[in-house]
Parts: sequence; structure tokens; C-alpha cells
Amino acid sequence: MHFNRNAVVDSEGNEEGKIFVGGTSQETNSDHLRFYFCQFGEVEEANIMMDTRTGHSRGFGYVKFKSDASVDQIIRQANHYIVNKYVDVRRSNIHLKGKNRRNLRIFIGGVSLDQSEETLRNYFQQFGKVTDVSLMMDREKRQHRGFAFVGFESESTVFNLIRLHYVQINGKIVEIKALEPPKFDKKTAQPEETRTVKYYTTSVLPNSISPNHYRKKCFHGIINIRL
Repeated sequence: MHFNRNAVVDSEGNEEGKIFVGGTSQETNSDHLRFYFCQFGEVEEANIMMDTRTGHSRGFGYVKFKSDASVDQIIRQANHYIVNKYVDVRRSNIHLKGKNRRNLRIFIGGVSLDQSEETLRNYFQQFGKVTDVSLMMDREKRQHRGFAFVGFESESTVFNLIRLHYVQINGKIVEIKALEPPKFDKKTAQPEETRTVKYYTTSVLPNSISPNHYRKKCFHGIINIRL
């Protein structure tokens, strides 16, 4: 399965109708991506990127939609939870391909409740150009969960911040760490080509979506679905 290389790209390098999904677990495969994201619109393709040498997931993937409006809806939603893990979702950008995105992002822990994505961006801009800020939200409490991810244009900026380890933002000490590599369980993980997905959880999906929606827009009628 390959994406069309002649994709429509805007002036900033964003590919129309396509998202990058980072920080996926080793258990997550392409069907999981398709099943989750088809609630936002018709999915044309979904791929988890595999390491051809080891056969293991590289911890990220891409999803292509029929309509760019689906991407807008996804970006507006603060959190996305797939196979027991919050994932990083952004527009796919041709300028970042070939770079290790994990090396361009840091984890920020101990963020006070009065902080927002805007205040974090304003603070970290003093260290280098900030590309994105993701403050993880708790939907039930309607407040953030005390940690965030910040992306930068330069790996040297990330390296310098990790060396600092702790910084003070508006009187509160926060911790800076590198993103951890995805964990691999040798007993359960397999190359994507040999995995068989029999069951999916539907707890994250709207009750208003019918089984026919998944047959037509996710798996094109090849499986039986019960909600």
C-alpha cells in the first residue's frame, strides 16, 4: 500500500487530506488507524510505517482522507487515543519527511493548570522556533492533565532544552525530557503482515455511527461488525 506521491501541497508544505500519527504503540497496526479515524470521514489509505530490517513498527504512521475537511476536524479535537495510548496527530508535512520527528519534540511534565498551549509556545520561543504545542487534555474534568509536548524546528534546540532538564514557567518548575522510544514486547508483538485483528474496542467511537459506516468507509464491506 503506497500513498500518491503527487499529493496536493499548500504553501507551508502540508499535504491535503493527510495526517501524520506519531507515538503509536507496537501493537497498533494499519487497520487500527483506519478503524479509529474513519469516524471523521472516508479513509482512502492508512499505513503504519514498518522497519524493514526488524519487521517492527517504527512508532508512527499516515492516514489519507478523501476530504481535507476530515483533517480539519481531527486537528480541532485535542486528544486521540488508539490502542491504549495517546498519539500525536498533525498534518503531514513534506518538509519534515526524512527527519526523526521524535528528535524534534520534548515532553514537558508538571505543567500548572493556569498554563495553555499559547503560554507554553510563548515561553519556549526564546529557545528556538516552535513548530507545535500539544497540551494533553482530560475530557471529563475539562482541564489539561499536567503535561505537554512541544515541537521545534531544530534538533539542537531540543538537545539544549533536554540538558537543562528543569525550567521555571511563571513561578512553577517543570521537567523537560526526551520522548521515550516505543516499547516493544517480544512476546506479543509481531510484524504487521502476520497480525490478525479480530476485535476492536468501540468505546472511543460515537454511538451514532452505524456498522454500515465502517463497512463502507473503513473496510469496504470485507468484515462483519457489531457495535
